Amino acid sequence: MYARAASAYKKVSVESASPARVLDELFQRLRLDFRLAKEAMAAEQIAPRCNALSHALKLVNALEASLDRDVAPDLCEGLVNLYTFVCEQIYLANSKVIPEPLDAADEIVAQIHQAFLDANG
Repeated sequence: MYARAASAYKKVSVESASPARVLDELFQRLRLDFRLAKEAMAAEQIAPRCNALSHALKLVNALEASLDRDVAPDLCEGLVNLYTFVCEQIYLANSKVIPEPLDAADEIVAQIHQAFLDANG
C-alpha cells in the first residue's frame, strides 16, 4: 500500500513540475549517480556501480532528448557533443573500473547545470 501511494505521489509530482524543475532534478540525479558509482567502485560493489552508471546513461539520453534543435540548433549541437563526451566517460569508467572519468563527466555536467540555472534563474 505504501509503495502504491509513494508511486502515485511521485507521478503527480513529476507531472505537475515545470520543465525547468524537471531538468534541474535530472541534472542533480545524474550527479548523484556519479557519486554513487564512485562509492560502489571504492567498495568493489559491482551491481550498485553498474546500476548507477546505467541510470546515469539513461539520464544523459533523457537530457539529450529534451533538446529543442529547432529553437537553438548551434547550442544543441554543442550540448550533444558534451553529452556524447559524458557518455564516453561513463563507459570508460565502467569498463576500466576507475573513478577519474566520472570526475571529468561530473565537471562537465556541473557546468551545464549551472549554465541552465543561470539562464532560468
